[in-house]
Amino acid sequence: MQFTSSTGETSTASLTPVEVAEGVGAQRRQLRRNIDRRGASGDRWPQLVHGGAHAPIAGLMGASTSPRRFRATMRGLTMSLLRSAEAELEPPADLAPALAPMRLALEVAEQAGRSGEVPVGAVVVVRGQVVAVAHNQRECLNDPTAHAEIIALRAAAAALGGWRLVDAELYVTMEPCPMCAGAVVNARIRRLVYGCDDPKAGAARTLYRLLDDARLNHQVEVVPGVLAAESAALLKSFFLRLRQPAADLRVADR
Repeated sequence: MQFTSSTGETSTASLTPVEVAEGVGAQRRQLRRNIDRRGASGDRWPQLVHGGAHAPIAGLMGASTSPRRFRATMRGLTMSLLRSAEAELEPPADLAPALAPMRLALEVAEQAGRSGEVPVGAVVVVRGQVVAVAHNQRECLNDPTAHAEIIALRAAAAALGGWRLVDAELYVTMEPCPMCAGAVVNARIRRLVYGCDDPKAGAARTLYRLLDDARLNHQVEVVPGVLAAESAALLKSFFLRLRQPAADLRVADR
């Protein structure tokens, strides 16, 4: 994605939807501050402020631009940037082999949801062969560590006869938490592929970046966002079902 500054310089940046939203939000706040000061400066309409890679609208319009044209341009450019950033998150063609293990992880995640567990599934693959499949079992086992990733890693180590899973790839429907990310590092997993982000506990990209922290003795390749929509929809429907009985009880009490 190329952006041109007010000085005519061109910069290239690859932005995620979150980065685009943050950049556009910061730009809008700066614009509001400039608009508030335009009376003092005598400008009919303020120049857009250049803010580096996160200011993609810099230099596109001049001081004489009308408010109506500015708003229309702002809306169109924002939508264009968001569409471009979302397109960049689509799995490239070379990730096609990752789809089958992720669909298997989604299948076992659905099984977890039917048994009352949070629907997260995990699959361990070594040299193209599935060696372990697991889903959350915290409720069934009364075990706070019984996340899908932990159970899958234990099963893979048992199947392979060793805890160092250096040739293994872990596929999981949701971004691992700090506990599971630590286990992935300790197991020497080669690559992690996950579906949807975890905004409350994600330790691969969202809240922490434990898997590529250079201070640790092992780094893991991370591929986020594979079948993310399906993974997120599964979790959303599960929690909606959990809330429904409580809503029915409130209606019955009236």
